[in-house]
Amino acid sequence: MISIVIPVYNAAAYLPDMLDSIISQSYTEIEIILVNDGSVDNSSIICHKYEEQYKFITVYDRQNYGASASRNFGVEKASGEFIWFMDSDDILERDAIFHAVETQKKYDADIVIGGMNFCFVKENKVVPKKIQKDIILSEREFKCRYNELFSINYISSLCNKLIRRSIIVENGIKMNESLHMYEDYAFCMDVLLKCKTVVCLSRIFYNYKLRNTKSLSHRYKDNAVGMFSTLEEKISEYRQAFGDEFISADTSLNNLLVYFAYECVKNEARHKNPYTRVKKILCDETFCCAMSKYNAAGRKYRIIQIMMKKKMVFPLLMYFVISKKI
Repeated sequence: MISIVIPVYNAAAYLPDMLDSIISQSYTEIEIILVNDGSVDNSSIICHKYEEQYKFITVYDRQNYGASASRNFGVEKASGEFIWFMDSDDILERDAIFHAVETQKKYDADIVIGGMNFCFVKENKVVPKKIQKDIILSEREFKCRYNELFSINYISSLCNKLIRRSIIVENGIKMNESLHMYEDYAFCMDVLLKCKTVVCLSRIFYNYKLRNTKSLSHRYKDNAVGMFSTLEEKISEYRQAFGDEFISADTSLNNLLVYFAYECVKNEARHKNPYTRVKKILCDETFCCAMSKYNAAGRKYRIIQIMMKKKMVFPLLMYFVISKKI
């Protein structure tokens, strides 16, 4: 049994296509768990119509707690041996579940990961991200190939994975509900570091629809200081888990932390009082400590890190404006 967990929030325009892409799968030992997260459009009506028509669909209507809370709730309600997460406006590739399950059985894998199509709807453009050939990885081999897999979204994306549910439950792994950025990455890394066998396929599993990326990326998020502190703790855990043996992975994690810092500072620059907010995060003790412990690679992020270290508020704000980052 595969439990497909889907948070739903104001997705009425996309729900039928998304659900039909699951229902039409050749693999039928599934349950679909729809967690309606306080939608104010017709999402709940559509969900319940599908629930009435298909006995393997269950709908839970809740207040708006956010996608992470909805996914955690869905995992609690799931009865399948494996979990597959989806977003409510995306499309599952034909026969993706069948191929994932067959692969899992063949290698007794804890997780099976496929490629993704990044579909830029406005531009009518599709960018595939996938490995060149299938690979089967032990714990050590996964750590050796972290950089490669991260670069093509085989690590950070949540919806291209068939995950053994016991890995999540027995290790107490949950989506961090306080994070509003990079929570998918943290969850996936927590899972992957507990897996004995990871299989990555060159087959595309998932079509990720990017409908209005500019407005989403420019939306202000509360509590950037708290989110950065949480992300810094996670990166520190991952560096320790990889150890000194995996130098290239440590370099990538260094870069990732500096990038997190950059994104949090950029987020504060979107506030109605940007100078005060940016200065606050640059002076935060955890932030300052992290800037001294992590070093970015690459000219662009080394320069940005220097500005963040030196608390250069105006130059950072000018950079965001000139480069149209806010």
